[in-house]
Amino acid sequence: MSAPTSRRMALQALLALGGFSASRSIFAEPNVAIRMPGAPEDLSGALADPEPLFAAPTRMDRIGRVMTNVMVNGKGPFRFVIDTGASRSTLAPHLARALGLTHSVGRNVMLNGVTGAAEVPTVAVDSLEIGALKFEKQNLPVIFTSIMGNADGILGVAGFHDQRIDVDFKRDRVQVVESNGKRPHFSMVTARANRNSTGLMILDVRVGRRIKAKAVIDTGAERTLGNVALQMAMNKGKRRHDPVSAVVHGATPDIADGEVQQIKEATIGDMKLTNLDVIFADFHVFKLWGLHQEPALLVGMDMLGVLERLVIDYRRNEVSMYGERTSAIRTVQR
Repeated sequence: MSAPTSRRMALQALLALGGFSASRSIFAEPNVAIRMPGAPEDLSGALADPEPLFAAPTRMDRIGRVMTNVMVNGKGPFRFVIDTGASRSTLAPHLARALGLTHSVGRNVMLNGVTGAAEVPTVAVDSLEIGALKFEKQNLPVIFTSIMGNADGILGVAGFHDQRIDVDFKRDRVQVVESNGKRPHFSMVTARANRNSTGLMILDVRVGRRIKAKAVIDTGAERTLGNVALQMAMNKGKRRHDPVSAVVHGATPDIADGEVQQIKEATIGDMKLTNLDVIFADFHVFKLWGLHQEPALLVGMDMLGVLERLVIDYRRNEVSMYGERTSAIRTVQR
């Protein structure tokens, strides 16, 4: 990317939260966005008219949200952002107010975001349901981050065990179902993942021809981020051009000053991605994930949005992608 050094980009990146435990359940595709019986009229602000599951896709690379419908305390459905980089769900302040939920005394939690950590209040929620999946008796953080837009909360899915998330960008459809354990369709490119202690799926990626790195698929992040270790490995022995600076805002008040640098080519499994603009900085989230000492990427929606389909299978520990019609992604020929 060519731009004057003084150019600064105000970019939003989303949170990665601590562990979220839930009983094993069977998933079903969420209902369509309709008002459920028993939902009070004063929730009209939280129950906005149905909108696309992906925020205003006006171009091939959708920098937006992946959303699903969630019932809270038997009311709803409400629109939640699906965040594969977060293992704990959160509520937006307007939904907590509409449901009459008050802050739990003495139950504040430490929120870990991309750029830092902060103490935030929680509210007691009796139930959180996505189809047949049900979380009970949870104390959920109450936060606001601009990536939510008019969404009602964030559904943290890192740490799922036997489920599959199927995002069809072309048909504007999201399914959260129980994994059948079968391999995906042969047309999809699949990469195996390892799980860390919080259940986060971590992929092996090769940057250029020689750099081995780790990658986290994060549907809650607008932009793709890289750590300092990866930037140093990329620039080793090369002449640096004037950097393009960027300011990254996360879910906490902390900000991170970074630099935009292009990755000419990266390979995940048999999928090759080209000409990726990545923001590099010493991001708190990589320390949280234990990935700060080795080259690593947080793959955000600017990269994922060029796909036609994304499937994350937590039972098989696999991420599958399909993007035949995009110029930025192509299948490696064996």
